[in-house]
Amino acid sequence: MFVKGDFAYNAYFSPNIKQVDATDDIYAQFKKSKGGLYYAFGVGYEFLFGLVFDLTYSIYNSSIETILKNKEGAILKKEESDFSYSCVGLNVGYKFKI
Repeated sequence: MFVKGDFAYNAYFSPNIKQVDATDDIYAQFKKSKGGLYYAFGVGYEFLFGLVFDLTYSIYNSSIETILKNKEGAILKKEESDFSYSCVGLNVGYKFKI
C-alpha cells in the first residue's frame, strides 16, 4: 500500500473561449484561458506481479482573462475570473521492471 501526492502547474486550454465582437461594432472582447496550480492526493496498492491501482482526488485551479477594447485597440476594461474544479480518479497501471 502507498500514499501519493502531486503538486504542479495546470496548463488549461478551452477551445470554446474565442474572440467575441459586440453587436454595435464599437468594442471587441478578447478572452483567453490560463492555467494555475494543480494538486492531488491519493492512496494505492501495488500487487506482486506489477499491477497498480490507486484512487486519487485532484483539484485544478485556472482562470479566464477578459479584455474589452475599442476599435483603436485601447484597453477599456480588463478582468480575470478564477475558478477551480476537482475530480476523483481510479487509475490502473502496470509497473515494468527493467
